[in-house]
Amino acid sequence: MTAVGVDGSLGPAFEDQLAAGAIARYLDGRLSPEAGAAVAIFSSFEWDLLAQLEQSTSGQELIERGFQEDVIWASQLNASDCVPRLQALPRSYEEVGMTVDDMPAGMTAGQAICFYADRLA
Repeated sequence: MTAVGVDGSLGPAFEDQLAAGAIARYLDGRLSPEAGAAVAIFSSFEWDLLAQLEQSTSGQELIERGFQEDVIWASQLNASDCVPRLQALPRSYEEVGMTVDDMPAGMTAGQAICFYADRLA
């Protein structure tokens, strides 16, 4: 999500900064000031990511809308062994004739990312 400032400007949301910091922490080489700041933010909150995400504005909004499980999933580190890759693909699974029913029963969200990536590649 994107945070909206009081002046209407857009900026990265708290969860975006956490995620960027978690990734940047594992990169080799010199970090930009922005990446370094994201690592500092992540390092400050990594001791209890779930509580921090639940207390964030977007986390509270998701929980109120019934997406508590998504917030819990987002707080997990290294939960999947696949990485999303940007490709020029259709905008939805339905556009290529796939639905949620195409996903094998019992598949977790992380496994679904790999499953769909393999099917669409």
